[in-house]
Amino acid sequence: MGRAITFIKGPRSRLNVEIQWLLINHAFELGYRRIHFVAVVRNNASNRALGEFGNQYEGVHRNMRMKQDEFYEHNKIVEENDMVVTSILSSEWPLLRRVVEEWMDDSNVDQNGQPIQQYEEIRDRVFAEANGSSAGIGRATALLFAKEGASVTIHGRSSESLQKTLDLLKSAGVPENRVLVVQGHIEEDKTCQNLINKTVEKFGKLDILVNNAGIAQKAGAGTLSMENFQYIFDVNLKSVVLLTNLAIPHLEKTKGNIVNVSSGTAIKAFAQRPFYAMTKAALDHFGRCYSLILAEKGIRINTINPGLIATEFRYKTGMNEEQEQKLQKSLSENGIPMHRVGTSEEMASSILFLATDATYMTGANLVADGGVVNFSPTPKLN
Repeated sequence: MGRAITFIKGPRSRLNVEIQWLLINHAFELGYRRIHFVAVVRNNASNRALGEFGNQYEGVHRNMRMKQDEFYEHNKIVEENDMVVTSILSSEWPLLRRVVEEWMDDSNVDQNGQPIQQYEEIRDRVFAEANGSSAGIGRATALLFAKEGASVTIHGRSSESLQKTLDLLKSAGVPENRVLVVQGHIEEDKTCQNLINKTVEKFGKLDILVNNAGIAQKAGAGTLSMENFQYIFDVNLKSVVLLTNLAIPHLEKTKGNIVNVSSGTAIKAFAQRPFYAMTKAALDHFGRCYSLILAEKGIRINTINPGLIATEFRYKTGMNEEQEQKLQKSLSENGIPMHRVGTSEEMASSILFLATDATYMTGANLVADGGVVNFSPTPKLN
């Protein structure tokens, strides 16, 4: 009968005839001959039937409708298929959103070549990212949000690195009118003011603020010097507090949210860069305290604690590539239970989750570190 594949449609998602044809054609090219579309509806809710395709693919696809609670019990759908793919799912009730196999990246466009957003509520939202848009997690996050349909403000210190991010956004098909660039030193009040004010001036609103400021060492300063202490606190903490305060009036209007990028070192002591770890620990508690203040305004604030991320640590500490590779190898073998470092794209996906699906989370910390904070070396007994 051939391989089978199931596409699952969420209760608020859009899955029109053209998109279904696109998915069917790609599936056929890959050798799938049993294609199922499942429309999941809310309890006691009505939902439009999926598009009809006549008999062109007789015996190949079938349409099903079921309630949310029925879906969990319908394991047969998963068991009898080689692959289950979620397509353009509702953010309110995400079903298996992880897209299986890379070919979905190619098929996830409409007839005009424009990306089909998986996160419906991201489209037409305004996303501003403070610091780091020119590299690592910040760049990956800006790209992901823009691909999902958001207008983005990117910020960094290096014009060359910001230009690279701009080029990547253009290559991804993001229109220039959906991108704003703000350059400057984030520890300066004027830069923070420009970032928020220019975002609202250009796009008319602000929905999501990502505070990605993170520097581990001031170039030329001693690790334990007061010069290093002051600089790291100004960049990693003072800027976040100022940006948040500046953003609150705008986020209150849109019922938006804030995601702070912290670190696993906020939880687990880090002797090599103590001031960095201290600022991140303070950032974690800042999020908890402000969540109580902002809840009444309809604003969520959450924090992600990444572990060791490829290229990110070198960018923040000034390590050269050889030093970073040695560190990654050592930690992957001895300190990271998952035996690998994380990627910027993985962190970007987690940030997107906190900014979208996590509608009942505020003041929370999402640790994404491969298990490091829970790990302690223990002797093997056998």
